[in-house]
Amino acid sequence: MRMRSDTGIGLVLLMFCGIMFLQTREIPEPLFGSAGAAFFPTVLLVLLTPLSAALFLHGLIGDLRARGAPTVAPARRSFGAWFADYRNVIVSFLLFFLFVALLEPIGYMLSGFLFLFAMQAFLGPRSWRKMIQHALVSAGVVLFLWVMFRWVLVVLLPEGDIFY
Repeated sequence: MRMRSDTGIGLVLLMFCGIMFLQTREIPEPLFGSAGAAFFPTVLLVLLTPLSAALFLHGLIGDLRARGAPTVAPARRSFGAWFADYRNVIVSFLLFFLFVALLEPIGYMLSGFLFLFAMQAFLGPRSWRKMIQHALVSAGVVLFLWVMFRWVLVVLLPEGDIFY
């Protein structure tokens, strides 16, 4: 039986969640009444673990259903066809690396806004009305995360030379 990518990726993500959850237990507790450094990673892991389990089970069910089906060797594709299939993933990674590179010079607020706006503009609709919506959503998300990190988790985000 050949394992589908959903099954493998789901299994790897489940192992990642387990290892990271064990690692968060080693983070020292805060001295004062703040949430502590382990709070945010734990919240993310609580959200990621059931999604990883669902991906693994979905892939496993597909594997079991396809067990009796004959396997056919995939046809060779051109680079253009391959790039068309993976264009969104490649551009998303490039935008993320640009976001990380811009954190130090321009800070979290501006680089986060630009990253979210560019991702929405690239992946979503491109009308003027939607661009205004993308800008408002990006500003809201960046501001919300800044408030959560700055005031709830008491973690300073990169300020940069230009803007917060």
